[in-house]
Parts: sequence; C-alpha cells; structure tokens
Amino acid sequence: MESEYFRKFLESKSSKVNAKIIGDLLAWDEGLQISRSSKFTDFLELVYAEKTTGDAIVLERGTALDLAERIEWMEKSIESLSKKVKVLVAILILVSLVAIWGWLT
Repeated sequence: MESEYFRKFLESKSSKVNAKIIGDLLAWDEGLQISRSSKFTDFLELVYAEKTTGDAIVLERGTALDLAERIEWMEKSIESLSKKVKVLVAILILVSLVAIWGWLT
C-alpha cells in the first residue's frame, strides 16, 4: 500500500519535470546531462579521487547547501582573522617603535 502511494507521488513529481532519456543519459531543458553509469556517487568520492570522468559535477541539494554554508562561514572567518592580523601588526609596529625609542635614549 505504501509503495503505491510512493509510486504515485514520484509520478506526480516527475510529470512536472521536462526530461528526456537519450540512450544512457538523462537530459533536462537546461542542457545538463547525467550519466547513469557514473563512477562517482558521492561528492566526497569525487573530491578525493585522483581522476575525474567529466566536466559536470552533480550534487544533491543538501550537499550543495552544506558547501555554500561552509564557504560563507570560511569567508567570515577569513575576514575576522584578517582584521586580527592587522591589529597585531599595528601592535608589533608600536612595540618596535617603543623599543627603538628606549634603546636610543
């Protein structure tokens, strides 16, 4: 019974997508093609693999959102750390000037 509801759900969702099956490929209107016999099933496998099989990388929505969130976090961290480095450089210059002034007097 549950599989019948799930099948109907999938049919209703797939009816809204304009996709074409061309040989072993599935193509959307955007021109993106996904190989069914893709060697990589997980993004981490693709990242750590020595060789890639094609130009297109297909990610699940959750993985893509996770990557975008991590990139945003890293950008904020880099900005924060660059401000800290500027403050530390200014303190270093100030301490150096005080040490030179003390040495000269």
